[in-house]
Amino acid sequence: MNSTGSTAERAPEADPAGREAALLAALVDLTSKLVSDFDVVEVLEDLTGYSVDLLAVDAAGLVLADDHGTLRVMSSSTDEARQLELFQLATCEGPCVDAHATGAPVASGDLDEHRDRWPRFVARARDLGIRGVHALPLRCPDGALGALNLFTVTRRGLPEADLRAAQALADVASTVLRQQRSLHEAHRTAAQLQTALDHRVIIEQTKGVLSERGGISADEAFVRLRRFARKNNLKITDVARAVMDDALDTTPLLGS
Repeated sequence: MNSTGSTAERAPEADPAGREAALLAALVDLTSKLVSDFDVVEVLEDLTGYSVDLLAVDAAGLVLADDHGTLRVMSSSTDEARQLELFQLATCEGPCVDAHATGAPVASGDLDEHRDRWPRFVARARDLGIRGVHALPLRCPDGALGALNLFTVTRRGLPEADLRAAQALADVASTVLRQQRSLHEAHRTAAQLQTALDHRVIIEQTKGVLSERGGISADEAFVRLRRFARKNNLKITDVARAVMDDALDTTPLLGS
């Protein structure tokens, strides 16, 4: 399996202070996205990159649930990691699937010990040269947004410090993603509200025009506007806009 460097280079046990500084820098970089207009794909690529650089792993991948709850592969540091992620999602079997479903970490330092639990996944992992997997959920209050998956080519469990660091990275990424979704939802809600207000203004203006042309009250003008729209299977806003644009003969409407 190809990787960005040796495990010793990525996780220097002899220099814990340097590693802590690197981890802090990674967390600061991820949290800085909260105050910027960021690219979600870039954040997820950064997360897998930091995982490989800072932890005692050989590859990393990340899956994220879409709006329908379906898991998608969003990032992977090697082709083997991507293939295994895709296999997990296709078979609905493996550590990342379980971590997302339960919202809890799933660890297997030696996949051979979990053949009964994930028979197809373990066989595929062996074919790809992967011997250990640790999956960390991207936690949120109501479950998990996805999972960060860490792969090793030898049978070994990750040190507790690595697992804590990995979960911290995953939690920060989850916070960034939830912030992005909240902003998107807020913008969408604001846009919907503004559209509704704009439509209301057009309808009110149209009521005034129809009232003047037909010598009727504004309330009666609205009744006839709505009746005409329903009779012709049109949206009332579209009819109102056509009236204001002089694109509709109002005689049939006023006589309806």
